[in-house]
Parts: sequence; structure tokens; C-alpha cells
Amino acid sequence: LDDTLSGKGPFTVFAPGNAAFKALPASELAYLLHDNATLTKVLEYHVASGSVLSSALKNGEKIKTLQGADVNVTITKKNNVTSIMIDDATVTTADVNATNGVIHIINQVLIPPNLSVPNIPAVAKASGLKTLVSAVTAAKLDSNLSGKGPFTVFAPTDDAFNNLPKGVLAELLKPENMKDLAEILKYHAVAGEVAAADLKNGQRIKTLEGQDVNVTISGSTISIDKAKVTKADVYAGNGIVHVIDAVMLPPGFTPPTASTCKATILDSQDCNKNHNILSKPKMTQDGCCALCASTKNCKAWTWNKAIKADPDQTCYLHVDCKARTKEEGVVSGTMTEAITPVIV
Repeated sequence: LDDTLSGKGPFTVFAPGNAAFKALPASELAYLLHDNATLTKVLEYHVASGSVLSSALKNGEKIKTLQGADVNVTITKKNNVTSIMIDDATVTTADVNATNGVIHIINQVLIPPNLSVPNIPAVAKASGLKTLVSAVTAAKLDSNLSGKGPFTVFAPTDDAFNNLPKGVLAELLKPENMKDLAEILKYHAVAGEVAAADLKNGQRIKTLEGQDVNVTISGSTISIDKAKVTKADVYAGNGIVHVIDAVMLPPGFTPPTASTCKATILDSQDCNKNHNILSKPKMTQDGCCALCASTKNCKAWTWNKAIKADPDQTCYLHVDCKARTKEEGVVSGTMTEAITPVIV
């Protein structure tokens, strides 16, 4: 806009001081400085055609800006001191004359009406990351990633999600697997804003999931774990997004697969704790269900899915599931009784 404001004019500029810009959240200011279209709208909202001295401003006056919307003038007097406000900003120095207009210095950056700085989910949606947006919503993390932050998100493309083993994505998006999905997504998010230029080869970055991702830089290629960054530094008002070409799985995490088990699944519930007819380590969820189906008198089972809590992922079989207790990291099932076919 320097050519415009160096033109014939005249113009009136409501100019935020350095402190006004510093008062903006750092991530919001970073977004504005990396999005010319939005920044232009914000700056144009501080400029009006014509040269208007402070003495010519009127209380309640509306002044049309180059952005198109009006700013509102409020003038108050107290103890013979006149205060001028433009929207919510106070004029700290009035009538700084220029050859093509006048500048009034203000103490806040003015944001045009109906202009909002997009948060990370909005930026992901605008970038075409449809599966990620759906996954964030399914895991109920959209409100978190819409929060103040700032956050850094390593965002898998739709193709990255589709390249997961067959059936895994569909299972992750099921309500009963919401915690698993959230665990994966949190492994892609970091507290704080980290631009690509700030990443270092060999760096380890702690994720919201709790474990670290590893940064590898080779020439111009940046990799996070084994995923390559295909588009870096997509700024949002509450952080930054780096698009990657693979979905990263936390160390020790086993993704859910389509179950062949004919049982009613009880997530985070333990059946008949310490009353087992059989236990067997090194099992999968489907394997535990199949073991129950082939064991006499077994009508329910409990399986430790949390590797951290039970590295052996033990399967426990029960005669029923009448006594249930809430316990994170376990999955139980009550067997579905077979229906005897009737021949007519």
C-alpha cells in the first residue's frame, strides 16, 4: 500500500503505534504478516479519503474507510481534556501532518467488522484437508485446536489418511474408537508456534500426545518421523500448519482394525475384575474374543489394549459381565448369542 499512501490523496490515516501491533497475539500478527489479502483489508480499514483534522471530527460520526466499512468516532470531555476514540482505539497523538494528508496515531489495531482471523481447523478446511477436518471433529478436538494456542500442527493430506492399512481409517472414525483417534491426532500437534525455518535436524519435539516426534532435514526436505513436509508454514490466527504426506502413529500404538468379533463392545470397562476363568497374554482384541467363543462357559472377556499399562496385552475370560468397573485402557465384550436357524 506504500504506492497508494504516497499518492496525491489526500488521506486521513489512523495509525497504530508499535505497541498497538505488539499487543496483538503473536500468532495473529504472524498470520496477518503472511496473508497479504487479510493484511490489506486491515490496513485499508485505517485509511479514509480526505484530510480530516481532529478539530473537524464530530462525536458519533461515521467515516468510510478504503476497506469499505465505517469507523466510528467517539469524543468525550473530562476536566477540560478531550478524548477521541476511533472504534475502540484512543487517539494518542493527533494531527501529524503530511504533504498528502494527516495522521492520527492510535493505541490499538482496528479490525474490520465481519473479518475474523481463521483458526487452525478453518485453515485446514480451506487447504482442502477434508479427512483431517472430519477426524478432528470426530475426536472432538475442534474446540481445542480453535483455542488460543498457539499450536503447530503436522497435517496429513487426504491421500495420507487413505494410505493407512485397509479399514483402519473407517475404524478410527467410529465413535467407540474416539480415544484412539484423539491419541493419533494429538501426536500431530505441538504446543507453540514452530515455523519451518526454526526446525533443526535431529530435533525432538514433544507433542500433545506426550511423546516426541523426530525432525530430519536433508537439503530442502523436512521430515517429521517418516512423513515428509509437502507444504510448510500455512499460518492461522492461533498457530501454524505444516502439511505432511503420511499419518504418524505414536510409538507403541496399535491402530484398531475391523472386528470379526460377535460381541457387544464395552470400552473402558472391566468385566468381573479378578474373577477370571482363564487369562492369556500376547493377544489381540479379536483374538481375545475368539478365545472366549471357543472356551466353555465363557460369555464375556476383557482385553488390555493399553500397551503402557500392560505390555503383554493380556486377555481375561469371564462367565458373565454382571460386575463392571470403569477402567481406562481396557476393552471388554459380552458375547452375542447365536441364533438357531428354524427350518420351515
